[in-house]
Amino acid sequence: AQASIMKSEGTVSDKRQSVKHASQSTPKGEGEIEYLTKCAIKTATMLKDQAEALQELNLSLEQKVQNRTRELARLASFPEHYPNPIIETNLVGKIQYMNPAARETFPDLELQTIRHPILEGLPDILQTLMSTHSTSVVREASVDCRVYEEKITYFPEIHVVHLYSHDITERKKAAEFLSSQNQELAESRDRALDAARAK
Repeated sequence: AQASIMKSEGTVSDKRQSVKHASQSTPKGEGEIEYLTKCAIKTATMLKDQAEALQELNLSLEQKVQNRTRELARLASFPEHYPNPIIETNLVGKIQYMNPAARETFPDLELQTIRHPILEGLPDILQTLMSTHSTSVVREASVDCRVYEEKITYFPEIHVVHLYSHDITERKKAAEFLSSQNQELAESRDRALDAARAK
């Protein structure tokens, strides 16, 4: 009977230990759930913030792309509407672009290419520019009784050449006329002085 009582007390004691253990483990389990919940909320908040930041960045990039596209379109339209000829070639004189003014002013340029007066001697000019570490030079070219002042600009970073031309025929004629008038005045003055000395 005593053994039975001790066994019964042992069982009760075991049950009390189980209840105590259960009462201690329950808050720990709840603490872990609360911790994981907080971590999940924090992670979700971070992901939301990152998503919003990424969206703002995408909108900013899209705006920059749109602005850049408009700027490029504006720049591309400039030579198309420029009244004087603009020509782009590679380093051997092959034409890569002509604006409408160039096509109208030099209709046979694409056919003659490097043999055309406006491109004649271009490889030698480029060789001089490269050897002297220069990027531009100005010269005159005569095409069908018209005289053009031509600025040749070399862009080493993109390996292209731009040629900007404008008609200076009337200016040349005016300069020649003034030179002729000055020459005649000088000759008249010299004759007058010679006549005065002869008296």
